[in-house]
Amino acid sequence: HKPRQKPMLNNSFRRLLVVTAVTPANAVRRILCLHYSGGSAVPFVTRAAGPLRGAAASKYRDGRGAFWEFEGIDAPNGDGVWWEYEGQWSDDSRRSFNVERYEGADESIAVVEQQLSTGRFSGLMGLGQGALLAAIVAARAALGETSVPSSLQFAIICGGATPMPFKPLLTRLRDTADAGLPTLHCLSAADANHPAELGEELASYFEPHAELSWHSAGS
Repeated sequence: HKPRQKPMLNNSFRRLLVVTAVTPANAVRRILCLHYSGGSAVPFVTRAAGPLRGAAASKYRDGRGAFWEFEGIDAPNGDGVWWEYEGQWSDDSRRSFNVERYEGADESIAVVEQQLSTGRFSGLMGLGQGALLAAIVAARAALGETSVPSSLQFAIICGGATPMPFKPLLTRLRDTADAGLPTLHCLSAADANHPAELGEELASYFEPHAELSWHSAGS
């Protein structure tokens, strides 16, 4: 059974925001953003996350505005990466989705979960390496293996893939019938850096709470 497919990113994202937005009028809701490898919070939120910020201009069915804010945090490890692995800087064939060990991942998970534990964020969004981290944190939250509160209602995973060192975690999620967190997986067949088939594989672990949203842009 494959996750449901949605043709347009903006339509899928608007639907996700409106469906999960059940707060009082004018209440501000926040999405925590995790940048790609080598990036940082400010340019990611202001530029790379622009399409999502535009899609967040949604309205409730009664016409009230859905007020969303996007906040980013920087990776705690050096060089703007959420973790390091052997051959990261010397072998282009080695990527986060095909190595068996990460260095620094636990620290990054702790930083993200500390932010979420404040209860200020309704959603989590990541791109590239940040998408893999978002998937890890979302899976831990869905399984109750973290202190992340129930205020976290969804995750948006852009250009994701299975983080191999955490495949046992994702397998537990897939095999636990009563665990789940809505996820939107943004994919593109034109993205050479983030192969779409790997994103589809990641989405399968979050079934039946996952949706696919296809776009035509590259990396």
